[in-house]
Amino acid sequence: MSKILVIGGFSEIHRALKKNNCKLTLVCESSKIKPYFKDLYDEVLAFNSFKNEVQIIETVSKAVEYLGDYQSIICMFENLQALAYKIAEKTKIPFNINETQMMVINNKYALRTYLKNSFFDNVNCEMIENRDDVIRFVNKNGTSILKPIDGTGSRAIYKVDSSNMKEIVNQVEISDETFIIEKFIEGEEFSIEAISVNSQHHIYGITKKLKNLETFVEIGHIVPANISTDLKDIINNYMGKLLSILKVTNGPTHTEIIITNNQEIHVVETHFRLGGGMISELYRNISINHNPIEIAALSSAQLLNDFDNFVFSSKFVAIYFEEFEGEVIKTVTLDDHYIENHKDIIATELYVKAGDKRREIGSSNRIGHVIKTSNDYNELISGREKTLNSCIEVLYE
Repeated sequence: MSKILVIGGFSEIHRALKKNNCKLTLVCESSKIKPYFKDLYDEVLAFNSFKNEVQIIETVSKAVEYLGDYQSIICMFENLQALAYKIAEKTKIPFNINETQMMVINNKYALRTYLKNSFFDNVNCEMIENRDDVIRFVNKNGTSILKPIDGTGSRAIYKVDSSNMKEIVNQVEISDETFIIEKFIEGEEFSIEAISVNSQHHIYGITKKLKNLETFVEIGHIVPANISTDLKDIINNYMGKLLSILKVTNGPTHTEIIITNNQEIHVVETHFRLGGGMISELYRNISINHNPIEIAALSSAQLLNDFDNFVFSSKFVAIYFEEFEGEVIKTVTLDDHYIENHKDIIATELYVKAGDKRREIGSSNRIGHVIKTSNDYNELISGREKTLNSCIEVLYE
C-alpha cells in the first residue's frame, strides 16, 4: 500500500488514490477541514494558514519522518506547488514537478523567456514598470495583450492598441499587480490536455475554448475540438516537444495555445495540473475506458508504469458558463421542467443566490453552468446563449 503526502485540496484526485489502495496524509488549512476527512485521509496535518512556510516545512518534515516512507507528494493547486516543492526538497520525497517547471509556475514572463531561450517560441514580451513601457511597446508592436505576470482565471487581461491605450494605462497604474505585455496573436484558441508517464507524453484532449471577446474570460469549453487530422498531428507533435522542453515526467498538464490562420502555434500559458472549468469532467463523459481524474492522480503520484491512452466516443460535450450581467441578483433559479425534458442536458449547477453581487471580472464572476451533449459540433458552438437562457432564469435588482 503506497503512502502519499497530499498538499492542499482536490478531493476527487484524493478519492481516486484511495480507491487504488493508497494511504493519504493531507496538509491543509484548519478552516478547510470537512467531516468526510476521517474516511478519506489517514492523517491530517492542519495549519492556521499557509503563510508561515518555514514552520510548515519543518513540522511536515518531522511528521513524515515519524509516519514512515512515502511514495510521493502530490499537489494540484498552483498557489501551493512552490510549498510542495520545498517540502519535497527537505524530505527527499519524490514530487512530479521539478526545478525547471517551478521556475515558470505563476510567472508568465519566465515562461516566455524560457521558451525563447530554448528556441521554441518567440512571442515579443516585456515586463512593465510604468506607463511609458506600455506606450513604447504598443507603438512598436501594434495591438498587444496586457496581463498580470501571475494571473489566473482570465483576470485583469486587457487588449490594448492606440485607441484605448490611455484608458488601459490608467487602470494599470492604479493596480497593485505586476504586468507583462506581449504582442497580440490573431487566431483560434484551444487548450491541450495531456498526461505524462515516465516522460512519455499522452496528448489526449484538444479543447475548443469559448471566450468573451471583450474581457477574454472563458465562457465555455467544447470537447473534443472538431479539427482536421492533419492539425491534430501538428498539435500533438508541438505539444510533445513543449512538454519535453519543460522536462515534464509525470502528471497532468493543461496548456493554452493559439493557432494562427497559417497554422503557426504559440503558447499562451501552461500549467502542471488538470485544466479548470470542469474540463476533466467533460472528457470523463466521453471516455470509454479511463477516468481522466483517476489517471491524473496515479500519474502525479508516480504509480503508473505505462498507459494505453484514452478511447473516446464520437459525441461532443460542452460546458457553458453564465456570467453576471447586472450588479446584484434578485432571483436565480433553474428551469427544472426544461432540463428534465431535454436529455441532452446532462448537468446544471448554480453558484450564487439572491442578494449576491457581481465579482471582479474573471472566472469567479459566474452565476452557474450547464453541461450539454450533442452529435452536432456546430450546434454546440452556436447554442450557448439559447441553452443558458432555457436552463437558467435570473433577474437583477
